[in-house]
Formats: sequence, structure tokens, C-alpha cells
Amino acid sequence: MVNITKIIYCESDGGYTNLHMGAKETLMISRSLNEFQEILDTLGFVRIHKSYLINLRHLKKYTRGEGGSVKLTSGISLNVGRAYKRGFLETIVHFI
Repeated sequence: MVNITKIIYCESDGGYTNLHMGAKETLMISRSLNEFQEILDTLGFVRIHKSYLINLRHLKKYTRGEGGSVKLTSGISLNVGRAYKRGFLETIVHFI
């Protein structure tokens, strides 16, 4: 069992997903990122890239660009995929 508020972002790793929870704590789960997206979609998580699903509670900053990038509370920056940019921006407008 994992407290979802502690998950900063999820990262695809083939058929597995790494749950990054800060302080260098990562769990590898044998489920795809698509499965996690289905589970977490209504709980404040949004897909920003084919490899990343982020917890909006940990979003610190969005920097515009072709796709742009996000900075999370852990200090990590992740690229936003061009195909995911519109959905991401629409989601954060409703989340704030």
C-alpha cells in the first residue's frame, strides 16, 4: 500500500512503472504506466509525456516551450511531450 499523496511522479519502464516518492525513494511496480493512469486519473495525476505521469500536488512550475517542462517539488524537471501539452494545460487550469 502506498499513500498516493507521497507519489511525486510515475515513470514508465517497459511493462513496469517506477513510483518516485522523493528522498530518492522509488518503488518498481509490475504494472504499465497506462494502468496507473487509469487508476490515478481522477485523483490529481496527469500524463505529461509517454513516459511520465505527475501528481499535480507536487507541481511547482511549468515553463513554456514546444512542449514545455515542469519542475516538481523534489527539484526534478521533466519534459512535457507535445502530444500531451494541451491536455496537461487544460487539466492544471481546472486543478488550481
